[in-house]
Amino acid sequence: MQKQARVQVEGRTEKKLKHEPILPVAEGMGFCRLPEPSAGDMFVDLEGDPFVGENGLQYLFGFAVLDLPGELKYEKRWALNREGGEKGILSGWWTKSCGAGSAPKMHVYHFGAYEPGALKRLMGNVRDAGRRD
Repeated sequence: MQKQARVQVEGRTEKKLKHEPILPVAEGMGFCRLPEPSAGDMFVDLEGDPFVGENGLQYLFGFAVLDLPGELKYEKRWALNREGGEKGILSGWWTKSCGAGSAPKMHVYHFGAYEPGALKRLMGNVRDAGRRD
Protein backbone atom coordinates (compact mmCIF):
# COMPACT_ATOMS: atom_id res chain seq x y z
CA MET A 1 0.00 0.00 0.00
CA GLN A 2 2.91 2.32 0.70
CA LYS A 3 4.26 1.87 -2.85
CA GLN A 4 0.81 2.55 -4.34
CA ALA A 5 0.37 5.67 -2.20
CA ARG A 6 3.84 6.93 -3.21
CA VAL A 7 3.08 6.45 -6.93
CA GLN A 8 -0.26 8.29 -6.55
CA VAL A 9 1.33 11.23 -4.71
CA GLU A 10 4.16 11.44 -7.27
CA GLY A 11 1.63 11.42 -10.12
CA ARG A 12 -0.37 14.25 -8.54
CA THR A 13 2.78 16.25 -7.79
CA GLU A 14 4.20 15.80 -11.31
CA LYS A 15 0.72 16.17 -12.90
CA LYS A 16 1.08 13.08 -15.07
CA LEU A 17 -0.10 9.48 -15.13
CA LYS A 18 2.40 7.22 -13.38
CA HIS A 19 2.69 3.50 -12.84
CA GLU A 20 5.26 1.01 -11.63
CA PRO A 21 5.16 -2.61 -12.75
CA ILE A 22 5.07 -5.03 -9.83
CA LEU A 23 6.11 -8.18 -11.71
CA PRO A 24 9.03 -8.53 -14.12
CA VAL A 25 8.30 -8.42 -17.86
CA ALA A 26 8.28 -11.96 -19.27
CA GLU A 27 7.78 -12.92 -22.93
CA GLY A 28 4.34 -14.45 -23.54
CA MET A 29 3.05 -13.39 -20.10
CA GLY A 30 1.06 -10.45 -18.72
CA PHE A 31 1.37 -7.24 -20.73
CA CYS A 32 3.40 -9.04 -23.41
CA ARG A 33 0.20 -10.85 -24.45
CA LEU A 34 -1.53 -7.58 -25.33
CA PRO A 35 -1.65 -6.34 -28.93
CA GLU A 36 0.65 -3.51 -30.00
CA PRO A 37 -0.72 -0.09 -29.02
CA SER A 38 -2.82 1.63 -31.68
CA ALA A 39 -4.19 5.15 -32.14
CA GLY A 40 -7.59 5.35 -30.49
CA ASP A 41 -6.90 2.69 -27.85
CA MET A 42 -9.22 3.37 -24.94
CA PHE A 43 -9.14 2.38 -21.27
CA VAL A 44 -12.60 2.46 -19.66
CA ASP A 45 -13.38 2.60 -15.96
CA LEU A 46 -16.91 2.84 -14.54
CA GLU A 47 -18.08 3.58 -11.03
CA GLY A 48 -21.64 2.90 -9.96
CA ASP A 49 -24.00 2.70 -7.03
CA PRO A 50 -26.34 -0.32 -7.16
CA PHE A 51 -28.73 1.25 -4.62
CA VAL A 52 -29.81 4.30 -6.68
CA GLY A 53 -33.36 3.87 -7.97
CA GLU A 54 -34.51 0.46 -9.17
CA ASN A 55 -31.46 -0.55 -11.22
CA GLY A 56 -28.63 1.49 -9.74
CA LEU A 57 -26.72 4.28 -11.48
CA GLN A 58 -23.35 4.37 -13.21
CA TYR A 59 -22.34 7.80 -11.96
CA LEU A 60 -18.76 8.12 -13.20
CA PHE A 61 -17.34 7.19 -16.59
CA GLY A 62 -13.57 7.49 -17.01
CA PHE A 63 -11.84 7.23 -20.39
CA ALA A 64 -8.12 7.31 -21.13
CA VAL A 65 -7.57 7.49 -24.90
CA LEU A 66 -4.34 7.14 -26.87
CA ASP A 67 -4.57 9.94 -29.45
CA LEU A 68 -2.81 10.11 -32.84
CA PRO A 69 0.50 11.58 -31.58
CA GLY A 70 0.54 8.73 -29.05
CA GLU A 71 -0.35 10.86 -26.05
CA LEU A 72 -2.66 9.42 -23.38
CA LYS A 73 -5.55 11.79 -22.61
CA TYR A 74 -7.96 11.26 -19.73
CA GLU A 75 -11.53 12.46 -19.58
CA LYS A 76 -14.24 11.83 -17.04
CA ARG A 77 -17.99 12.26 -17.28
CA TRP A 78 -20.40 12.43 -14.36
CA ALA A 79 -23.93 11.03 -14.68
CA LEU A 80 -26.32 12.47 -12.13
CA ASN A 81 -29.39 10.77 -13.58
CA ARG A 82 -30.29 7.97 -15.96
CA GLU A 83 -31.89 9.75 -18.92
CA GLY A 84 -29.63 12.74 -19.49
CA GLY A 85 -26.58 11.37 -17.71
CA GLU A 86 -26.03 7.66 -18.23
CA LYS A 87 -27.80 7.51 -21.58
CA GLY A 88 -26.05 10.58 -23.01
CA ILE A 89 -22.61 9.48 -21.87
CA LEU A 90 -23.12 5.93 -23.13
CA SER A 91 -24.35 7.18 -26.51
CA GLY A 92 -21.38 9.55 -26.85
CA TRP A 93 -18.92 6.85 -25.85
CA TRP A 94 -20.42 4.35 -28.28
CA THR A 95 -20.27 6.83 -31.16
CA LYS A 96 -16.69 7.80 -30.33
CA SER A 97 -15.41 4.25 -29.95
CA CYS A 98 -17.43 2.38 -32.59
CA GLY A 99 -18.94 5.01 -34.89
CA ALA A 100 -17.79 6.52 -38.17
CA GLY A 101 -14.31 7.98 -37.87
CA SER A 102 -13.22 5.70 -35.03
CA ALA A 103 -9.72 4.25 -35.35
CA PRO A 104 -9.97 0.91 -37.20
CA LYS A 105 -7.33 -0.86 -35.09
CA MET A 106 -8.31 0.56 -31.70
CA HIS A 107 -8.75 -1.63 -28.66
CA VAL A 108 -11.01 -1.04 -25.67
CA TYR A 109 -9.56 -2.14 -22.35
CA HIS A 110 -11.24 -2.24 -18.94
CA PHE A 111 -9.92 -2.59 -15.44
CA GLY A 112 -11.94 -5.54 -14.19
CA ALA A 113 -14.88 -7.83 -14.74
CA TYR A 114 -17.27 -5.11 -13.62
CA GLU A 115 -17.09 -2.92 -16.75
CA PRO A 116 -18.26 -5.44 -19.42
CA GLY A 117 -21.28 -6.42 -17.31
CA ALA A 118 -22.14 -2.80 -16.50
CA LEU A 119 -21.88 -1.78 -20.17
CA LYS A 120 -24.17 -4.67 -21.19
CA ARG A 121 -26.72 -3.65 -18.54
CA LEU A 122 -26.57 -0.03 -19.70
CA MET A 123 -27.02 -1.03 -23.35
CA GLY A 124 -30.06 -3.11 -22.33
CA ASN A 125 -31.49 -0.20 -20.35
CA VAL A 126 -31.09 2.18 -23.29
CA ARG A 127 -32.60 -0.34 -25.71
CA ASP A 128 -35.52 -1.13 -23.39
CA ALA A 129 -36.20 2.59 -22.73
CA GLY A 130 -36.77 3.14 -26.45
CA ARG A 131 -39.15 0.18 -26.82
CA ARG A 132 -42.90 0.83 -26.88
CA ASP A 133 -45.22 -2.05 -25.99
